[in-house]
Amino acid sequence: MKTITVAFCFLLAMSVASLATLVYDIDYEPPTYTNGQQVGGGSTETISDSINGFSSQGLLVHDGGSINYFAPGGLTDPFTSGLHLVSWEFAIPESHGSSQVINGQLHSLGVGGVLFDTTLSISGSTGNEILYGSGFPNRPGIPFNIGQAYSFEVLMDLDANHYSFWVDGNLLEDSVSIPSDADLFLVDFGQNQIIGLQAGIDNFQWQIIPEPSSLILLLCGGTLLMTWRRRRQRV
Repeated sequence: MKTITVAFCFLLAMSVASLATLVYDIDYEPPTYTNGQQVGGGSTETISDSINGFSSQGLLVHDGGSINYFAPGGLTDPFTSGLHLVSWEFAIPESHGSSQVINGQLHSLGVGGVLFDTTLSISGSTGNEILYGSGFPNRPGIPFNIGQAYSFEVLMDLDANHYSFWVDGNLLEDSVSIPSDADLFLVDFGQNQIIGLQAGIDNFQWQIIPEPSSLILLLCGGTLLMTWRRRRQRV
């Protein structure tokens, strides 16, 4: 019975997940992207198949570059509701001097600020750190290694007014409050203006998850719990 319940919940959750709206789904791979191609309208964002830390082709942001991904409505029609899952990978291919090497930010137009910021920073005093959260500049951090890829996920809930954040599947921030009138119009990646800095970005995805998926997960969790309790009572 438990196996059937788990399988049913999994298939149900997968069915709802398949209804998610993809705003962006970019892997920087051929044939759409080719090695050496410049993207983002500048010369400091280049497709590369040899970024240390990535096993496949990615986007190399270098020499103070940045790249922006706007909501389809841009400045005139930002997202004001919904459950937004934004994910990507970062890698620092080589060591640099003390510097902010790359950051990823989720921006709100209505409240005029950054809802979430994560930064890969190199410091002589604190070492290599992934800094994260909305409390710039006093943010917590975890260590990272040069030449290793890290996956990031931000779940931004514009209806319940909070976000959660994961690195490599580990939950670091859970249901952190954002302003009630916050919207979401931009996800961007960039670095400070220092010549020679390099950072890799890969597998960027921005999707809107239909809200019933949360209900399904709760219902499935309750079903599994009741099944477990019945089994214990029988024992």
